[in-house]
Amino acid sequence: MTHREAYIKAKELLRNNAIDNYTFDTFCIFEHCFNISRRDFPLYYYSEVPENLCNNFFNLVEKRKNHIPLQYILGHCDFMERRYFVGEGVLIPRSDTEVLVKRSTDFLKKTDTKKEKIKILDLCSGTGIIAISLAKNFKNSEVLAVEFYDEALEYLQKNIEHNKVGNVEILKWDVLSEDLPRIIENNFDLIVSNPPYIETSEINSLQEEVKKEPIVALNGGHDGLDFYKKILENWKIFLKKGGAMCMEIGFNQSPDVTKLFKTNGFKDIEIIKDYNDLDRVVFGAN
Repeated sequence: MTHREAYIKAKELLRNNAIDNYTFDTFCIFEHCFNISRRDFPLYYYSEVPENLCNNFFNLVEKRKNHIPLQYILGHCDFMERRYFVGEGVLIPRSDTEVLVKRSTDFLKKTDTKKEKIKILDLCSGTGIIAISLAKNFKNSEVLAVEFYDEALEYLQKNIEHNKVGNVEILKWDVLSEDLPRIIENNFDLIVSNPPYIETSEINSLQEEVKKEPIVALNGGHDGLDFYKKILENWKIFLKKGGAMCMEIGFNQSPDVTKLFKTNGFKDIEIIKDYNDLDRVVFGAN
C-alpha cells in the first residue's frame, strides 16, 4: 500500500464513522506515524508504506474511528503556544481556558511589584496548563498546583518538566475534602481553578469524545456547582487581603457562580466571555 492509498483509506474510514474534521484528524495521525509533513506529502504519494508502520497507522485510525480523542492518540496538545502531554486519565486542555489565564495575568501585572514573589494557587490543576502558563508569565512567582488523581499527577509532573518551569510545586490533595492542607499559608495573591462543572445528569449526553475523558474531571455534582461551593467557602482563607479568585465556568453558570462569589464576600466581580461570546470566567477580589 502506498502512502497516498493509506491516507485515502483512513480518511474514508473516519468520514464513514461521522468523525468531525475527519480530513484534519487523518492527516494529524498520518504525520504522527510517518513523520511526513503536508508540504512533503506529494513526494511520498507512490512510495510503499512499511508493513509495521502501516499497521500502527491503521491501529490509531481505528481508535479515532471509535471516538478516542485525537489528543489522546497523538499524546499531546498545544495551549497558548506551548506543548502539553495528555492521555487517558487527564482532561484535555481547551482554548477557552486562555480567557482565564489572560484575566489572571492582567490582575497579576498590577500586583507584580518585583519586590516580593507573587504567590498563586491552582486548584484541580490537571495537565497544569494554568499553573505553567502563569509561572512562565511571572518568573518571580511561586505557583502551587493542587491535584488529587494519580493519572493526572503524572501528566502534571511531566508537563512541568517538559516546559522547564522551576517555580511550580505540586500538592496532592482532594479539593472537596473538608480537611485543608496545613502547610499552606494564607498569603496567596491569586487562586485560580478550572474545576469539574458539568451536571451529573448531563454526563451521558456529552459528545462521545468528551465521554472518553475522566468523569471525575467533568462531573460537578447534581447542579454542577460542587467545586465552586467548596472552593469559595473553604479555600478562600488562603487568599491574602487584596487577593483575588478566578474560576472557569460552564456557559450557563454565571448567575449561580456570581451569587456564590457574593455570598462569600468577594467584590468587584466580573464575568469574562470566551471567544464564542459565552460566559466563561468569573473573577472576584477579596
